[in-house]
Amino acid sequence: MKIDRVLAGMDIGTTSIKLSLYSLQGETLFDECEEYPTYYRQPRWAEQSPQDWKRVILSLLRKLSTRVKRMHYEVAGMGLSVHAPSLVFLDENGESLQDFVPIWCDERSADKVEKLIERVGPDFVGLGLPLASFPAKLLWYAEAQPETVRKAFWATGVKGYLLKWLTGELATDPSSEPGRQAGWASVMTACGWAVERLAPLFEAEDVVGRLRSEICDEVGLAQSFPVVTGLNDGGCSTLSSGAYRSGDACVELATNGVVYLVSDQPMAAETRLRHAFFCWNYVDGRWIIGGQTKCGASALKWANDLFGEKAAYITIDDYINIARKGPIGSDDVMFFPYLRGRGTPSDQPEVRAMFTGLLINTEKENLYRSVIEGVIFSMREIVDYLQQAGFPVERALITGGGAKSEFIRQTTADVLGVPLCWGDNRATLGAALLASIGVGIYGSIAEALSQMVPAAIEVTPNPQAYEVYEEFIRRYIKVRDHLLAMYG
Repeated sequence: MKIDRVLAGMDIGTTSIKLSLYSLQGETLFDECEEYPTYYRQPRWAEQSPQDWKRVILSLLRKLSTRVKRMHYEVAGMGLSVHAPSLVFLDENGESLQDFVPIWCDERSADKVEKLIERVGPDFVGLGLPLASFPAKLLWYAEAQPETVRKAFWATGVKGYLLKWLTGELATDPSSEPGRQAGWASVMTACGWAVERLAPLFEAEDVVGRLRSEICDEVGLAQSFPVVTGLNDGGCSTLSSGAYRSGDACVELATNGVVYLVSDQPMAAETRLRHAFFCWNYVDGRWIIGGQTKCGASALKWANDLFGEKAAYITIDDYINIARKGPIGSDDVMFFPYLRGRGTPSDQPEVRAMFTGLLINTEKENLYRSVIEGVIFSMREIVDYLQQAGFPVERALITGGGAKSEFIRQTTADVLGVPLCWGDNRATLGAALLASIGVGIYGSIAEALSQMVPAAIEVTPNPQAYEVYEEFIRRYIKVRDHLLAMYG
């Protein structure tokens, strides 16, 4: 009987967990996804339950077990991708002390950032947006819930918690949360925490351990397999897009809209702080620098749910088909996509989303298109600020659920004015690719990319559309700055 070796990738995303199997050539063999909730119990709080993560992962592993048995696969290894940074306090057995943990977009700790900067300077800024960073969350707990902190044995994030549960070994990677590293010592001390009580740091392609036998028995897996550290979800998605060389940028249109730029050098801490850029370790000694608009494709879902509630067109595809009927610039209707506040280049959680330019005869296609354009204009703003800071984009790739639309891909290329490469890239593939190196199937990331990442489709910008957008964006910026001035 022929047994094929396969690679697994698991992605713990903001709204769902995905588990995929890939051939050694990157062909998708199994792909499952299950959603779980985010809890908004108070304003500016965004939390998830570790019990939800474990419940969904066990369900997905059961499905994986069934497929592995039926197809006679051997899972050579699994890489892990997670949303980050979050904060999970563990007891000495690795169990969470919190029923609900703050995730990357939880901003209750915003007022703690200035305290930390006064104490230790801004060098810690960059792993996540400053207002929601791991150290800021830690200081919030130290002051608001000291009893939880006193009971804790370890402080980690989604990656550290799940690796401990999956393998029995506490570990994390430097893109997901702070780890046991001298560079984090001063800011941890300022939070009242010892750096030795963080998770050990592993490289993205390192094997942490094997899937625990207890989990294998519970889900029906006949054989355990190695679990590889991986990166955060943005890093895994960037890798699967093929963005690997310095100057490569990955534009992701997912729940939020993010620009990830690969660089050989980190960005200065003051610039990261001033303009809400992130900056974290990537692979092969490189860095990822970038920023986000807090509502990406989720702004489209919001608009579709709001506008299409009682209409026949209820899918995102229907929404986009209506939007594409509008002209470039949406007949001067402008949308500012601050449904969760503003992100890069100025982290302002108090700012609210706005429409301008509405008239009594405004057509629905212009209203719909303005939402798409507003999100893409926010991505363009991030790219412009990166280039002004000395980090030019030399090649761009586009990923995420929003990028599945040909209209949105073309509009993004027209707004940015650069060719885009698009493929069916996802974080689970990036995680599986890292697993392929960790278990010795491929000898380097470059080799794994050449074998596992499919050729991308190039989207060429329309020169005439780009010129029209350039003029419209100048007006858009003036209106935006006027509206933002209302918030001080």
